[in-house]
Amino acid sequence: MIPDTKKKVSTIYKKVKEGTFLTESSDKGIILGIRLAENLNVGLDEKIVIMSQALDGSIAAGAFHVKGLFDTGTEEIDKGVVIITHKAAEELFVMHDKTSEIAIRLKNVEDAQKVSTLIRQKLNSSELEILPWQEVSTVLEQWIEFDNGFIYLIVIVVMIVVAIGILNTVLMGVLERTREFGILLALGTKRKQILAMVAWESLFLGVIGSLFGSLLGILLTLQLGKTGINLSMFSSALTSFYMDPYIYPVSKTDHIIISIALVLVTSILVSIYPAWHAANLKPVEAIRSI
Repeated sequence: MIPDTKKKVSTIYKKVKEGTFLTESSDKGIILGIRLAENLNVGLDEKIVIMSQALDGSIAAGAFHVKGLFDTGTEEIDKGVVIITHKAAEELFVMHDKTSEIAIRLKNVEDAQKVSTLIRQKLNSSELEILPWQEVSTVLEQWIEFDNGFIYLIVIVVMIVVAIGILNTVLMGVLERTREFGILLALGTKRKQILAMVAWESLFLGVIGSLFGSLLGILLTLQLGKTGINLSMFSSALTSFYMDPYIYPVSKTDHIIISIALVLVTSILVSIYPAWHAANLKPVEAIRSI
């Protein structure tokens, strides 16, 4: 790998716990997972010999000095991955200015399919295999789709809870003010005005609740976005995906707007029955009620 560009597509340089990450001049340097170092019984500045098969079929052998040890929290990576510079790999595997893989990191992961298709059309080469991440890791894509479906289910459950909460609050408020509504109707207040009053109260509750909840959610997301959520307890499940055990949530404006809109729509819908009940009270019976 090329150290400077590696940092643009991977965060593994942040996982170096001992020593330092490789630089452009580290042609004889190597970094490896901390578990692999334990298995090989090697430490910083010690020599390690790599033996493999070169591109031309010959035996590739090279001695490197350990410059750093990384700890990603994913056992399969920490005990099975070593990293050397691109220049060192060219010499070791007799690659003759060839590159085995080029990774491109996009700002939006959803653009991967479109960008890979565009690159494939531009290069128009049968010798190159251009794959979006969805094809590189189909299991991960399926897991994300499952996770998104689960999130939608959670949203539905939350909306039901919100609806019940608002309905209970508004309905109790209507029942407690039955006499007041009766007096208003007796004084000539139109039923549609009573209906609008209750609907506005419900909407107000939704606005206050959604704004407060969104603010709390944004603050929590900002904090967790810095510290991350440690999922190392589920490391065995994450191993097959080679995922960082820490996840960093982000706030998206469209998600916040959709959430607030859902709460407001729910508030209006659940106010229909309490508003209808208040608007259809009989003034005399309502005034007599306790």
